[in-house]
Amino acid sequence: AGTEAGDPAFRARTLAFLGHARAQAGRPAIELFEQARGLDPSSALPLYFYGIYLRQQGALTAATRLFEQALALDPDNAAIHVELARTKTELGNYAAAEVEYDAAVTAADNSPEMQFLRVLFYAQRGYRIADKGIPAGEALVEADTANAEAHNWLGWMYLLDGKADKAEEALRRALELDPQLVSARFHLARLLLLDGQESSAAIEYRRVVAEDLSGALRDQALHALQEIEASQSSTPGEK
Repeated sequence: AGTEAGDPAFRARTLAFLGHARAQAGRPAIELFEQARGLDPSSALPLYFYGIYLRQQGALTAATRLFEQALALDPDNAAIHVELARTKTELGNYAAAEVEYDAAVTAADNSPEMQFLRVLFYAQRGYRIADKGIPAGEALVEADTANAEAHNWLGWMYLLDGKADKAEEALRRALELDPQLVSARFHLARLLLLDGQESSAAIEYRRVVAEDLSGALRDQALHALQEIEASQSSTPGEK
């Protein structure tokens, strides 16, 4: 143990993990990352954690440089590709982000986890939905049929692409797999509202309000309910 503790590579890993833990606790960590880099310049780990810290601080260009340096040392590390993709996304460079998500999927041997992160990118950003997002989502649900989140975001992309029937099928399948998946219920409510089914949409929105403990979608659901109630009060004959 003493020999290991004196090994610069071991010390660099220890400082990198300590810096990451401090950063996640909201404490300063730059000095620890710099020490780790100096102890083991051949390791991608300090650069990876340092990049995450800078990205979370909003220093996106600096974070990009660190992730690129990390990939030069460890080019097949899927996690680093994902963090660089997230940084490129925050910079608004979706084309570059897509390249990194593709690289992450390849590096991880097409793991469902990495495929899902790529699908989430397409769906949440509304980027290349028809030609890339939907095919990626379809491939994922075929490979991981019980993945409720995958069905959810595929359904959302179908809706964005104007395929309402497929969207409803995918969203209801997501809720069959996980009835507590609030985002799928919110997406279903949006679909029903767009289809003119106000009463059915209101039922789903009310469930979102009741079940969204995080509050991420609760305010949007409440706003939609207010609009539905206003519409129904002005046109009592509407469904």
